[in-house]
Amino acid sequence: MSENTFHFSLVSPEKILLSEQVTMVTVPGTDGEFGVLFNHAPILSSLKDGVVTIVNDNNETKRIFVAGGFTDMNENTCTLLAQDAINISDINKVKLENEQEIILEKLNMIENNEDIKQNKHQLNRQLDIIKQKLALIA
Repeated sequence: MSENTFHFSLVSPEKILLSEQVTMVTVPGTDGEFGVLFNHAPILSSLKDGVVTIVNDNNETKRIFVAGGFTDMNENTCTLLAQDAINISDINKVKLENEQEIILEKLNMIENNEDIKQNKHQLNRQLDIIKQKLALIA
């Protein structure tokens, strides 16, 4: 382990996606993308949808799509809590296209039903996340 590493954890509601020593993390903050290195000043930031890039001390890079959440850097520990997260290499195009079609059908049904229009925002958000994931593997 290099002396210029820090602990990084990426957690989603489903599981811990990553927990390891790293040399650098690039985070899509809502105020702009920022990099985190060893001895970074404490920071708390909300996330926008985008790609987190993680570099370990062997210079291996991992790219993970995140949708919403927060990151906290303090005392050489960086924790990223994401509402949705997936390793880009694990994105399944067919599955996402099927989910996209289902959501589009639901949105069409909502337009014709006043009682369930309140679900429209949530479905549009899910659709936006799917489109962003598909764009990463296009």
